Amino acid sequence: MTGPGTFGEDGVIDGSCASGSGEVNFSFTIPTAAGAQKFRLMFPFVYGPGGGTARTDTFPGVFVFFPKKGDCINAPITEFEVHRSAILLS
Repeated sequence: MTGPGTFGEDGVIDGSCASGSGEVNFSFTIPTAAGAQKFRLMFPFVYGPGGGTARTDTFPGVFVFFPKKGDCINAPITEFEVHRSAILLS
């Protein structure tokens, strides 16, 4: 079986608009000829204004985020979009 896989993420954030930290949970399903392979990764991250880094040896990377709801000036940010660049190591 090959084709598109799935990806999901959730987590917690502790901090302010200027900086903070948190923990993220990633779930992957990758279809292969031997059947679907499922992975779950949990790791901490830190961030500053506009971006941050993952603190993990198995999925190191950087990310930037863009507020979708709120702006940290007139209203708290309650929803954001994340763009990530990382390498999955085994």
